[in-house]
Amino acid sequence: MKKGIILIGVILIFVFMAITSDARYTKKPITPDDLSAMKGKWQGDRVAKDIRASGNFPVDLEINNDKLPLQGKLTLHRVMKAGQQERTEIIGLKNSEIKEGNLVIKGQSVEIELSLYTDDGKMKLEGDYQFQNLKGTLTVYKK
Repeated sequence: MKKGIILIGVILIFVFMAITSDARYTKKPITPDDLSAMKGKWQGDRVAKDIRASGNFPVDLEINNDKLPLQGKLTLHRVMKAGQQERTEIIGLKNSEIKEGNLVIKGQSVEIELSLYTDDGKMKLEGDYQFQNLKGTLTVYKK
């Protein structure tokens, strides 16, 4: 009886993971032709990989043009520094390039390398970021 209940529980967990996962997104190498579709507002989270600031934190990305170098801003919410309260950091983005099919963005004190994923017209950018001395993963979805 216990084995049956455990088996049903495990199956339900796998079903839930399949329903809520982003497995349907397909990675697409970024080309200059993709930049016009990427223009606009993106919203998501960053996951800090730092002992002092672990967890998920909101992030907004705004891309204002469709030519390299991309112009825009990155807004990091709930940024924490030792001895200070949480705050929002707005970082201007002016230096970007496409490198090996990924979008590499550099700004004041930030470096991001993002891959593009698509699913039936929906887009997601995901990759690694470094802000000052904090590192982590960033995922944003086109609004």
